[in-house]
Amino acid sequence: MWFEIAKTLTEYYTQHKEKEQQVKNRLSVVFQSMSDLLEETAKELQAGVYPHGKCATMGVLATELTGRLIGKMDTDTLDGLHKMLFEASKLEKEYANRENPQTIKELLVASGKLRALAMVVNL
Repeated sequence: MWFEIAKTLTEYYTQHKEKEQQVKNRLSVVFQSMSDLLEETAKELQAGVYPHGKCATMGVLATELTGRLIGKMDTDTLDGLHKMLFEASKLEKEYANRENPQTIKELLVASGKLRALAMVVNL
């Protein structure tokens, strides 16, 4: 009987860890994608190119991210995060601010932070 209990618990633990790792891997991919998108946007703005489609892409990533965090964060925090991500996803509006060096700097800093987050989420 104890062997069966140990076996059942081991199987549960293994499956739970695998599922947890899959979630971490998906989050890492989303963070990396957001980072890449911000970096691409900054480069386009520096070149004076309008960042077509970046808003829609970031909006989908933001929605997916907050969807994956349901049940892992309290509702108020998650709602606040979703609102901030939705507002921040309006990357095409940054075109009007492309001459401001702070705009490019902020995009690149955010990109770097998201890239680092993508790396450490699996530690």
